[in-house]
Amino acid sequence: MQVSYLGRALRHASPELRGNKHFILQVIKLQSAWGSEALKFVSSELKNDKEVVLAAIQRTGEALEHASLELRNDKQVAIAAVENQPRAIEFASTKLKNDKELILIAVAKDGLALEYASLELRNNKQVAMTAVANEPFAIQYISPKLRNDKEVTLLAIAKEPDSIKYTGENIKRDHEALIAAGMFDAYHDEGAKEIQKIRRRSKKIVLSTRFSLDTISVSEATRFTSLLKKHEYIEKGNFKVYSPNAFEKKTCDPNWTDFDHPCRGTLDACTYDNKFTQEGRPTNDCCWRHSFRYQLEEAKETGGFMLQLVETAWELGLIGHAKLGKGQAIEQDMAEQLGLKIFHVYRPAAFGVEQKFGNQSIMDVVSIIECWYANRCQDMSLCVIDSTQVSSE
Repeated sequence: MQVSYLGRALRHASPELRGNKHFILQVIKLQSAWGSEALKFVSSELKNDKEVVLAAIQRTGEALEHASLELRNDKQVAIAAVENQPRAIEFASTKLKNDKELILIAVAKDGLALEYASLELRNNKQVAMTAVANEPFAIQYISPKLRNDKEVTLLAIAKEPDSIKYTGENIKRDHEALIAAGMFDAYHDEGAKEIQKIRRRSKKIVLSTRFSLDTISVSEATRFTSLLKKHEYIEKGNFKVYSPNAFEKKTCDPNWTDFDHPCRGTLDACTYDNKFTQEGRPTNDCCWRHSFRYQLEEAKETGGFMLQLVETAWELGLIGHAKLGKGQAIEQDMAEQLGLKIFHVYRPAAFGVEQKFGNQSIMDVVSIIECWYANRCQDMSLCVIDSTQVSSE
């Protein structure tokens, strides 16, 4: 039997061969792809042999899983493992998962290795900052306390806007964080009079998406919002984008999104005790239907439109075709009542599989919007935009 194939075959070798240090070192040396497999089947004595374990780890860090408990608690061995494969920290001892130096080495190479750190170190700000600097989505593994830390979360959001869905509730309502994620316009922080001036001269785009700040929800809505707002035509073309996911939601509907519930955002039908600003604008303590209708009315007044992101139901654990969410169906009904232009945007797809939104897909969407304005907004029928065709219904 050739040595180069023994990584897998060691399970069938005799106890004498599996305990032969010289032979095992040759197997590990020549079978880099099976360093972990080789260590898995060696004798208990060799699993506790530091030279053998280090040789295996230098081939693949995950070989640490098959080392003895003693060596999994050896810092030199653990460092060698995480330098090769950062997530090998999963197999280190409980004590070493609480070793700050070791965890910093791991998360600096792969932020997602933070998943295996101790609870204490996941609550360490230096460790958290190092992890999210490498991989913004590592924010999902930091402590609840740090998920509400503005410095840590803004670092993640600046690199990947969609990471906001893993932040704490305070950050999800924070203006600066929402602006960084592209879900909130900077003008919201201006004074009331200045806001009114901006609104009067800006065309409003109202986005209709599945709720996407929740950690189990569809994330592409957040990405789409950020990319859309950064497009030059939208950014410089006197548009303001309203994203309902940037606000808390209340409701007069016990089932939240029951299409048959009579409320369509008008005060005569809404039974929620809505609260308003001095200027008469809805606050966060308003029924979402009323707040959304208010935005639709502003879009109508300013020559804007509603843009609905249509995603497939299976992303939410269901089976079916791309379709509006239940809340989106209500939002479409309200827009139609107001006579507002509606665009349906489908996720880009390749070979029948949905892809992430990118700059090209956003350019395709914006080009259709630009064309509509160039034609003086004459066509008020529903416009469907997908990766293969554009149609009006």
